[in-house]
Amino acid sequence: MSTWGGGFLPKKIDGEHHAFVSEFVGGCGVASWRTNSQVVHFSAPSPKGPWQRKDVALPIWASCPSAAAAPNGTIVMWSMLRPGVKTVPRLGPDPVNGQRCVGGATPCGFAKHGCNSTGECKRADGSTTRCCNGTACPSPPMPPGSGSSSLSLVVSTAGPAGPWTSFTAELTEPVPYAIAAPLILPNGTAFFVLQSLQYPRSWPINERIAAIGIIVRAETWEGPYTIVARGACSPGEDHSLYVDTKGHIHCLSHRAPVNATLRDGGHSFSITGADPWFCVDGKGGHGRCTQHSPPAYNTTIVYAKGGQQAPSHTPLARSHAHYETDLISAMRFIKSH
Repeated sequence: MSTWGGGFLPKKIDGEHHAFVSEFVGGCGVASWRTNSQVVHFSAPSPKGPWQRKDVALPIWASCPSAAAAPNGTIVMWSMLRPGVKTVPRLGPDPVNGQRCVGGATPCGFAKHGCNSTGECKRADGSTTRCCNGTACPSPPMPPGSGSSSLSLVVSTAGPAGPWTSFTAELTEPVPYAIAAPLILPNGTAFFVLQSLQYPRSWPINERIAAIGIIVRAETWEGPYTIVARGACSPGEDHSLYVDTKGHIHCLSHRAPVNATLRDGGHSFSITGADPWFCVDGKGGHGRCTQHSPPAYNTTIVYAKGGQQAPSHTPLARSHAHYETDLISAMRFIKSH
């Protein structure tokens, strides 16, 4: 199988750790995500595994899930969804353009970010480029006042295996966002980080690369949610939240530029979740987040059983914190290829 990472419930439920990941059917890879993605539930006795595939939580089409557990046990998940749309998976057993998916690899020429049906995207100067080169198409900035006035969630009151029902939570003002990730505190207070191109007005124009985190907060996961921070997290993508033992709110991200620069690690924090947010530099210091903030970590991987993988130009994306007790025991990444 091939996946694109996903959301991990931070702590055990019924003695097991649980994760919800994007899975691509038909033996295809990440380039097929626009048509072949579904959300699958995994569980394991430890963050180290072994992880077992349990069930399909959200069938095609669904992608980019993140989840959290409320104090009463309700599981709250955000995912990209197309409710009621039965997308036909591509690149499965039947060849397309004479090519098939093999071993989690998708043939060149199929839609990635911003690509059209022929596998091309248009540059700002009007020229086109093939999407197989790993470069996503640029997205235009979003003006204030545009965006969605709600969070479309799925919830389960019966545990991580579902069944799942739809729930719409109100945003008190519209926010343009592509991906959302939840955090629910032990007292029930809920936060979402929204991956948005709508930067604070004070952010220098020339430093508005990739997306920024907008933090919304509510007294309970049902909402309504109010914006409490507009310049959270590092500029980048795939933001996620966690809380430390002091109650401070942290954000992890695949920091910009996201084209494998050995500077992948985005880590920032706020005392309350509201502005101001500060970026961690990986050396014990911190400062206001900018494009030039030092990375919190690079692409070196140190293995628990010894040894390490040297810095790689293969990005580490979709980072999530994982708890064994009250302390973080693992960091989860998806290693892109």
